[in-house]
Amino acid sequence: MCSTLLTPELTSSWLRYFSGDSMIEAFMGSRAAQTAFSRPCQLWLLGQTASGIGTWMTRLAIAWYVFHVTHSVALLGLIGFAGQIPVLLLSPVAAWVVDSCSRKHLFVATQVNAAVQAFALAYLNHCHGLTIPILAILGILRGCNNAIDLPVRPAMRAGMKIGHRMSRERCSAAEQK
Repeated sequence: MCSTLLTPELTSSWLRYFSGDSMIEAFMGSRAAQTAFSRPCQLWLLGQTASGIGTWMTRLAIAWYVFHVTHSVALLGLIGFAGQIPVLLLSPVAAWVVDSCSRKHLFVATQVNAAVQAFALAYLNHCHGLTIPILAILGILRGCNNAIDLPVRPAMRAGMKIGHRMSRERCSAAEQK
């Protein structure tokens, strides 16, 4: 059955399409290219990259520190659980908060809160004041922050103006309001 799907004619046409300039020309004229090369999208992707790397580094540092200090897999799991349980419990409330408040202010507040928590973690580590209960509290606070941050990110992305042109549907909807 597979041999009938991969005929030489079909294979050569696919290779011509995907290896030639026609694919690049098709992409450059598409809405995806307009979106990808717009200034708001570039800033958004840069910010998401920096935020994602910072979050990853913080989680890795906390996990490494807990395991390095205690050599306990149970405490490592407990600290990870403390960071995730607020997301599970607060997600319905966080979705309501995102819908009822300014998305931009919530987004900035969650990013500033995450940065403050990362600096507090670094400061406490530098002063040798970092303990497992403090890490659990910071994990719970990080989880509360993530509970709001997770629904606000896609909401911000959906409301972002891409390019200088609005679609016909959005223009007519804006005129009717």
